[in-house]
Order: sequence, then structure tokens, then C-alpha cells
Amino acid sequence: MKNQKDFCLPTYKKLQEKNVIKHENTPIAHVFFNVLSFEGSNTACKKISLFYKRLVENFTKWVNIDFEQYARKDYLSDTNPRKKFRYVPFTLTIDMTPQIKDNTFLEVKTSVKLYKRKTMISEKNINHLWNLKNGTLQIMKRQQPKV
Repeated sequence: MKNQKDFCLPTYKKLQEKNVIKHENTPIAHVFFNVLSFEGSNTACKKISLFYKRLVENFTKWVNIDFEQYARKDYLSDTNPRKKFRYVPFTLTIDMTPQIKDNTFLEVKTSVKLYKRKTMISEKNINHLWNLKNGTLQIMKRQQPKV
């Protein structure tokens, strides 16, 4: 059995947060964060936890600056005088799903989706694979399509 201090099997919990972006009290975007919080005392757990903490900080910064400007521009470009009552806000979601693989790796699948009127406008999926012994992010080769 591996020494517990040499190996990181982090406990995690999903934290759900919701943020509503408004323009003059009219909702123009709903943002849902479903992110991970890691607990662990060894170096590997601390590295992984710090990475996702910074990822969420950067995402939040992007939402509060760039995405808010994007949503506001969309709202202001609507010339209908009744837009305050009929405007359909954007929905932006971020979801992180962890999975332990072979008690050696932690795979975290991150999905970011943008919707308008129940139609997906954009989707970005990112997968990270972490070595739980030393907390290093693994580089995965992309598979070449078979011809």
C-alpha cells in the first residue's frame, strides 16, 4: 500500500453558484458555476487545488468584464422599445466533473456552454489529467484520425 503522504486522493465537492448580470434591473445573463473544491494536505493536492482556484478566479474575471460587455452590447443593440419586458437573457454554465482513474490519475472534465433562447451558441470542453502522486498535469497526445 502506498504511503498516504506520497499519494493524493483528493476529496472534492461541487459548489454551485449563480450570478445574474443586469442592465438597469433587466436580467441580461444568468451565469451558473459548478466548480470543484479540493481538500488535501500533501503537495500534490495543494497544486491541483491551486490550479482550479486560479481557473475559477480567471473565469469569474472574464465573466465580470468581457462577457458582461458582450451581453450588454447584445441587449443595447435591440432597438425594440419593449425589450425591457421581452428580452431573453443569455445562460452561461461552467461545470467541472472529476473522475479518479486507476487510483493514479484524476481526470477533470470542464464544460463551458453559452445558450440564448434554449439554443446553444457556443461550447468548449477541456479535459485535464493529473498525476495524483506528484500533482503534475499530464500532456495527452491527440489521436490522429484513422483513414
